[in-house]
Amino acid sequence: MGLPNWEPHRVAVAPVRQEGMTVDCWRFCVVPFARTTPSARHSWGTMIQAEARASSRWRQAQAAVFKLYDRDGSGRLGAFELRQALNSAGYHLNNRVLNALAHRYGSRDGKIAFDDFIMCAVKIKTMIDIFRERDVDGTNMATFSMEEWVEKTVYS
Repeated sequence: MGLPNWEPHRVAVAPVRQEGMTVDCWRFCVVPFARTTPSARHSWGTMIQAEARASSRWRQAQAAVFKLYDRDGSGRLGAFELRQALNSAGYHLNNRVLNALAHRYGSRDGKIAFDDFIMCAVKIKTMIDIFRERDVDGTNMATFSMEEWVEKTVYS
């Protein structure tokens, strides 16, 4: 009996979900860790083992940060808790960005659920990673055409 027709260096990764994390949120978390080579584009749903481990470690770290700042155990963060959580995760953002994130990911009462926190963290991580790829001199300056920016951030 032959093996499935997989590339030898790639493995299928079953969605190992964090508690309270939907499949859609899990899929969104894979984006920053998925390879962007042409061969990876046509085989969505597979990742190299190292990428899968990195994605899993990152999700676990974000879950720990969320739990640490969900002091009342409600499963939701307020805007101030969001600031603290993102800061402790290494994302130091100004008030305008934090306000925009709280409005985008928060519910009407201003609270942010676990899935929404994870998607917020993914967006921030992805955008910062994309920026840093272009800021090779570390000057906090990068140049993108509109097409390049949209292409690179469409999944963030």
